[in-house]
Amino acid sequence: MKIFLIGMPGSGKSVAARKISKLKKISFFDTDKLIEERFQMSVSDIFKEFGEKKFREFERTVLKELIFTEESFIVATGGGLPCFNENMNKMDKAGITVYLKASIETLVQRLRLSDNRPLLYGKNDEELFMYLQETLKHRETFYASAKYMIDADKDIKEIIKDIKEIIMSESFNS
Repeated sequence: MKIFLIGMPGSGKSVAARKISKLKKISFFDTDKLIEERFQMSVSDIFKEFGEKKFREFERTVLKELIFTEESFIVATGGGLPCFNENMNKMDKAGITVYLKASIETLVQRLRLSDNRPLLYGKNDEELFMYLQETLKHRETFYASAKYMIDADKDIKEIIKDIKEIIMSESFNS
């Protein structure tokens, strides 16, 4: 079983995927971490040196490699990954897509102290709110096409419980 968690930065994808991987004893991947390992640079440095377009090419490469592995896994995708290079369609065909949908207010609260997200760096709360609102407007169509949607405004334990229920229902339907 291949599970792809999608959603905005701060929606809980990485935390949830890491915990699910331990509970279900499946591999965990974070596409941003895979890119950093593969290209020996931080995501921030890739953005600075090569720009967003090149970063999106790196995402496509890493996703393609993941999809073609035989093993079961859960992956936390970068927030923009589903929106480029037909990646959403590729994930839908390869496994289960789950959209962790969080409100802008929740995202701002979770991200306000983050300094490792290149598209958010240096923004105050108001700028962060406006940026997230505008970005979500462009991404929502892609996210909404996921097979499942989970309310990510709640506690991480509840999010994990919801993902486990999805895995159980998919196991029965396989």
